[in-house]
Amino acid sequence: MKRSILFLLCLTVLLSALLAGCGGQKSSDDILPAGTDLEALYAEGMEALYAAYPDAQDNVIMFPESMDFMASYCPGIEAYSYKQSVIYLHPVTGNACEVLLFELENSEDAAAVRDILQSHVDERADDTGYPETAAQWKNNARVTSSGSFVFLAVLPDGYELPAQFVLE
Repeated sequence: MKRSILFLLCLTVLLSALLAGCGGQKSSDDILPAGTDLEALYAEGMEALYAAYPDAQDNVIMFPESMDFMASYCPGIEAYSYKQSVIYLHPVTGNACEVLLFELENSEDAAAVRDILQSHVDERADDTGYPETAAQWKNNARVTSSGSFVFLAVLPDGYELPAQFVLE
């Protein structure tokens, strides 16, 4: 009887270890399930930001924008097809306060959109006319992607990006 219990215990530990090991081998598509509601994810991220930084409600100001605007703001981004786009920008163009969440129709286009967004960040980070804002873009902006999702998020100094705005 003791051997049976010991055998079952060892088997349970072995199976648990195997399953844990397999769980670490997720593909990049598993980070965020296809069709995740990006507007709800944005709201969740903002709630997390406000919970961590109560003053963010007064200092982190963004308004929704359209893909039509994005065509002039990030040239080339309009060339791709999107399942969803959530675009929140600071009312002063170029200010280091943006959240852009995209789900593309074709995951093969994610690298190109990521490059466009990274160019947008790099351009803002090199803005010699506004060195304080440029430093915030350089130090605080993150462009991440996973599968068919591409996110850009940047917040002013003193605020960490909520996990909802980073694909890792």
